[in-house]
Amino acid sequence: MKSINATIFFGSRSYFALGLDWKIFGWLGAWHPCGAPRRAIALQALISLALIGLAVFTRNGFQSIVEFTAPVFWFFIVLVAVSVFVLRSKYPDLPRAFRVPLYPLVPAIFTLTSLWLLWSSLSYTGYGALVGVAFLAAGLVPIAIERQRASRAAGR
Repeated sequence: MKSINATIFFGSRSYFALGLDWKIFGWLGAWHPCGAPRRAIALQALISLALIGLAVFTRNGFQSIVEFTAPVFWFFIVLVAVSVFVLRSKYPDLPRAFRVPLYPLVPAIFTLTSLWLLWSSLSYTGYGALVGVAFLAAGLVPIAIERQRASRAAGR
């Protein structure tokens, strides 16, 4: 139950932040007076229902949901791990709220482990991973549209 709560909380607030950062997703950036990002929670529910709907038409149900999402999950974890190195090299003098013990050894081990888990999930999942990758790629379309609109607006 805690995992479901965390997924709803984290997922909806991620969509909410997306709505604040990207104009094309602005409708997600609305905070309802009840104290929650209702539209973002509704989107989280729709995505969850879509995954369940896809799983209904597969032989292995829940395993298929994991196969659809695990490679995308590990891809983003790898990006977070690599960002530690990128941000530390770009901004070496920035004060840090937390010192990473044994830097760069610990983040390097974490990055390599996450890369191995990404590769493992892709190799195990096979074609099921393409579903998650397709959804991830579909998210690039609105971002490309917004960037094109912004470049046109800047050219005027």
